[in-house]
Amino acid sequence: IKSDALEVSSTPRVNYSLLREYADSNKLVRLVFKVISCKDGTARIQCSDRKETTLYVNEKMYEYKEDEIIETVVRVNKDLTVQEAGDQPAIFYSPGSSTPVFDFDIYDQMIQIQHNKFPHLFGLKAVSY
Repeated sequence: IKSDALEVSSTPRVNYSLLREYADSNKLVRLVFKVISCKDGTARIQCSDRKETTLYVNEKMYEYKEDEIIETVVRVNKDLTVQEAGDQPAIFYSPGSSTPVFDFDIYDQMIQIQHNKFPHLFGLKAVSY
């Protein structure tokens, strides 16, 4: 029996360039992004690798604000747009807060290291010896 909590806790962190790997698979992934705009249940977002896509928002969960930096769990659609799928998003930065601005470049380097150098440590693919 598969638990939703287990599925959410084992989600890989991705950037826009990695979305294609999970497109239309019904697998959950974690995405960190900056909100560019949000209106009528959709948000235009910029991912950690500076590429943009559309997030379809579960409006009952959280009201996104421009320039916030968020991490949330999503499902990736065939067209590389994403659908909010997890619980309450984590807010890393909100304009006007005393929190330091989030460093996208360092975060994106971490994503690349996870997927390209050490995928076996993060359960991303099987290691063949």
